Amino acid sequence: MSLRRYLVLILSAILILVTFTAAIQGYKNSMLQASSMADNNLKLLAETLEQLDTSALQMVANKQQSQGIVIQLWQHKKLVLTSNSNITSPLSFFEKGFSNQNVAAKRWRVYSYKQAYTQGKDNWIIVAQPIAEQFTMAEQLILSAMTPLIFSIPLLALLIWFIVWRALTPLTQLISLLQQKRANDLSPVSLPNLSTELIAVQSTLNQLFSRLEHSFTQEKQFASDAAHELRTPLTALTITSNNLLKEEPENNTVQQLASSVERMAHVIDQILVLNRTTPEQFSHQLQQTNIRLIAQQVIVQLYPEINKKQQNIELDADDIVFPSSEFALATLLQNLISNASKYSPTKSSIIVTIKKVDNIIQLTVEDSGEGIAVSERDRVFNRFYRIGGDQHHSQVIGCGLGLAIVKHVVILHQGKISLCTSPKLGGLLVLIELPLTYIDDDVGELVL
Repeated sequence: MSLRRYLVLILSAILILVTFTAAIQGYKNSMLQASSMADNNLKLLAETLEQLDTSALQMVANKQQSQGIVIQLWQHKKLVLTSNSNITSPLSFFEKGFSNQNVAAKRWRVYSYKQAYTQGKDNWIIVAQPIAEQFTMAEQLILSAMTPLIFSIPLLALLIWFIVWRALTPLTQLISLLQQKRANDLSPVSLPNLSTELIAVQSTLNQLFSRLEHSFTQEKQFASDAAHELRTPLTALTITSNNLLKEEPENNTVQQLASSVERMAHVIDQILVLNRTTPEQFSHQLQQTNIRLIAQQVIVQLYPEINKKQQNIELDADDIVFPSSEFALATLLQNLISNASKYSPTKSSIIVTIKKVDNIIQLTVEDSGEGIAVSERDRVFNRFYRIGGDQHHSQVIGCGLGLAIVKHVVILHQGKISLCTSPKLGGLLVLIELPLTYIDDDVGELVL
């Protein structure tokens, strides 16, 4: 749930809870006050009637009848006057004060008052009003006062939403600005009119960007500088080891030296390849690339190595053009085909297949080697991991970066890679699925 929705829901719920709690408490208090006022009106009416003569009393009684109030005048417990001819029995027990009585199938609020000026006479004035009518009138007054408050809740909720929306707008702008940044864009972010809390967040983000940019720059610079600086002495070592190997071809120490130098050169070459296939570099190198043409060029480059082992290589490729980097695609194919040749025996076969299936490019490379055990197929994609370590039973020079680079390039293409057993050749089958379209996640654009 978003922070904006959470705040609006919580504040609206609190508003509704407080409003209805206050409304219920106000209703109870108002009903008590309304009942008290009704009682005071009955008492005041009875005391007023005491000052009237019989004719005036009759007129008032007739008028009060229309308002639902019943007036009775009793003398010596004999009914002298009543405003309701249907009620001829006493509404109370001739005891001064208020009482609730059931008369004529109604519940009445009754006030009995003995006339004070009639000495020696037993004159009682009784006024009564149905309790239901008292409550109805009180409820109408209370509801008319509380209805605007209840109907104002949606307006208050809308006001809360607007206030929360305005308060969180800078945060939304900051999120939008961060989402628009490209992967290689570590420049500081700056937004005007930020709150104190968001200023601290912006400052922390900019400090993080600065540290990341410094770290990435150092990492890339170190890998590039180290690889380039090592090439010069490595070239000298390679020449020296080759000369020694020609002079003493049976010397095991010289053979191990030559093998180590070759492995070191391979590692440096792979590190340079990794340094050139970063996501930001890949996105800048995108262009319409013919994958069949790249595959043919790679096979031509590797053919002396393949021919040296008297291997047969077969290419079955559709003519497919899609957005890619020629260098990245060539690196992927070179590692796959080179591995297939290295780890396959002499006079074996290699099959490279490139087909278009719907909007997917399916690339498979099959060999006749021993393959990779199921338990090792996930680990071989880890950098510098090699089955058997440096003492691989095949005696092939390697550093454990080939398949890691292949997977890296596949991920750059937003594709998938899997390993299985070749049904035709019995060795390893590498299946790669690459989409025909590339979506730039940094800018959300579709590259065809």
